[in-house]
Amino acid sequence: MINDSQTSRQLLQQTKNNGTALGAFNAGNLEIVKAIVAAAKIKESSLIIEASFGEVSHFGMENFLSVVKNLSKDLPFPILTNLDHGPGLEECQQAIEMGFDLVHFDGSSLPIEENIKITKVLVEQAHQKGVLVEAEINPIIRKVTYLIRKKSRVNMNILTHKLPMIL
Repeated sequence: MINDSQTSRQLLQQTKNNGTALGAFNAGNLEIVKAIVAAAKIKESSLIIEASFGEVSHFGMENFLSVVKNLSKDLPFPILTNLDHGPGLEECQQAIEMGFDLVHFDGSSLPIEENIKITKVLVEQAHQKGVLVEAEINPIIRKVTYLIRKKSRVNMNILTHKLPMIL
């Protein structure tokens, strides 16, 4: 979990400035969280421990955050937490209020207007607490991928990945 003296945004910017990466690893149970923290200790490196809404529902959102906090409290570097692919406004708002450092809202199945509306609400709420939001808008990348394939007549499967926006 990020400490009070450094924000998630500052840590990500520092990582970028150093030309390094910040690994993100999914953890849906205690054993995986322990393994991720142990690896961070060995590498002496910050990282992101993330869980999907399904995983935190099974684990317990408060339990997940408490375990990460307890296992990383003596580290000389921060461990960030991320709700990965939060399915809706309420789930993402709960993650923000509970203390996640990062929230990934996946509104890709929603109409673009609704996706943007929810994203704006989440960004406003999240930024008040120093939380960063990643918003996923898949229909745009599908259209771009189609146009590139049509124009180049080449298999462009590499472009079919999701295009997130960090806000």
